[in-house]
Amino acid sequence: MDENDELAAFYDFQVIFVPGLRRKVDGEEHGGPRKKQRTTVGATQNADAASLPGAVVVPTSKLLLGFHSGVLRSMLVDCKNEETLVVPCDDPEHAEAGRLVVEMILDLPRPTHLKKHDNLWHSLPPSQLIRCIHFAVFWDAQSCVELCIDSLTKVDLLHLSIEDVEALLDLPGAVQVVESQQRKVEEVCRKRLMQEFKNVPQVLADDALTHRLCSLSSSALALLCQCDLGSRGSRPCYLALWFSRAQGVTVTDMKKLLKMIPLLDVNLLLFLPPVCRGRDLCMKWLLFRFGIVHKAITDYYLRFMFCSLPFPVVSLWASLGQLQVYNENDVAVLLSYWCSANASRATPQNFAELSSLLRVGCLSPSFRHFTLRKLSWFTKSALLPYFNVAREADGDKVASKLGPSDADSIPPAWTAPPRRFGLPRLTSDLADTLLEHSFSRSEVVAMVESALQAGSREGIESPPLYYGGCFWKIRVELNVPGGCAVGVFLRCVTELPLPEPTLAGAAYSLRVLRDDGYLGIGGSDSRQWFKESQGLGMFADDVRIRSVGELDELLVDNQLRISCRMKDIA
Repeated sequence: MDENDELAAFYDFQVIFVPGLRRKVDGEEHGGPRKKQRTTVGATQNADAASLPGAVVVPTSKLLLGFHSGVLRSMLVDCKNEETLVVPCDDPEHAEAGRLVVEMILDLPRPTHLKKHDNLWHSLPPSQLIRCIHFAVFWDAQSCVELCIDSLTKVDLLHLSIEDVEALLDLPGAVQVVESQQRKVEEVCRKRLMQEFKNVPQVLADDALTHRLCSLSSSALALLCQCDLGSRGSRPCYLALWFSRAQGVTVTDMKKLLKMIPLLDVNLLLFLPPVCRGRDLCMKWLLFRFGIVHKAITDYYLRFMFCSLPFPVVSLWASLGQLQVYNENDVAVLLSYWCSANASRATPQNFAELSSLLRVGCLSPSFRHFTLRKLSWFTKSALLPYFNVAREADGDKVASKLGPSDADSIPPAWTAPPRRFGLPRLTSDLADTLLEHSFSRSEVVAMVESALQAGSREGIESPPLYYGGCFWKIRVELNVPGGCAVGVFLRCVTELPLPEPTLAGAAYSLRVLRDDGYLGIGGSDSRQWFKESQGLGMFADDVRIRSVGELDELLVDNQLRISCRMKDIA
């Protein structure tokens, strides 16, 4: 005990840090395995621990520890009759960091002119400061965290290694660091990363720098990509280079980094130096954003983003076999949106290339025979009838040429295998998909009142709902002349940029969802054909609405919810 310590008389407790009680664990990091820094939150009570090899004993005050550390406050309550707290550590360096944090806590209440270690914190090497921050964060010792971070901002950046930067950005429990201190940490890390990687051409030319970049943690790379690297192409370049060599990238990290690529920079990925393998990253980005094609069609924001893509990126997307679709109709529909939005900029050669990338053999028969030739961007309509005949006759074994000239050549994609199956669904049956719409109470009441007042047949319709290459509407009707029966109908409708549907086939079942289950209205287990907006459905014999008050038995949460299960689109 220090004889010059004015607080020594108040010391009623001791903390013993014992290295070696915990074993470090190898963790896979980008660029190879390395030791992860770990710090112990828990502790045990054992007065004999002071005699263990390497043990660091720190006399202290329970009152001060509990006042400045939320975690220790709880622990000391549990061991209020104990005089010793034993903290297992990974190694002597972590034990020393723990001792320093306790010394900080003891120094906090002293007046400035009596502080024993005021200059010590500013002279600690960065690696030791980071270990102290680990302990302070774990112990919820906010004042110590602030002191260490303030000291870190005064460190010579050349003494801060890239490993130190990663340790700072991946602090366990960093959510406990107040925002202002977190910004200071990020600013220090940002300056050090820029010092190392600001010169992009130099990084690409230097194998050692390239390796260091690709070994960065995802957090460090994300912070680096937020910096001003000098040109628009620098961020995509670093991201592509990192993805091309990184190992064990988690889905969470991949999504976080892919979100950093703005729409306007995606095209740059295709023109990066070969070492970056930008095309591979562009494919990952496309699958991340537009891999579920049904979602890209039905989500307005995603569809708008897709229509804003430049042609080379759309062409790459159309060539991907990993797209998740119900069938190839989905791809044709999303390409139709892009072609319609870019009609003034796209060239005939662009449309011809997209026509060659469509997997025509995987389209539903009705779409291939009736809809495809009506699409304004599809440039190979002359070849289509011959392909359809050959397809029906030979199946998947269609010849690569249907005539003597080069114009009779079948694009390879036309006979390619189907892409991945994937659709939003509510059941485990992959063949079933659900269309659903909820009519508000006010809509339904207005329909009922109008029908009852006029003694007529009135109805309300849902907005267009997309499924399987067609747009559909669910219609609810009240037929007063027919005994006030309620009917539900489904019809195929025209929705730009698709042409008017000539023929579409599907098996379907219509249901009214209720609190006690559902009420089946109509449908067919076998495929039915919808012709030019003609609706199919029926009136329910056992559902009659003779007044607005009788609606309650059909409404759930003041809504009339209608679902339609569809399958076997043809």
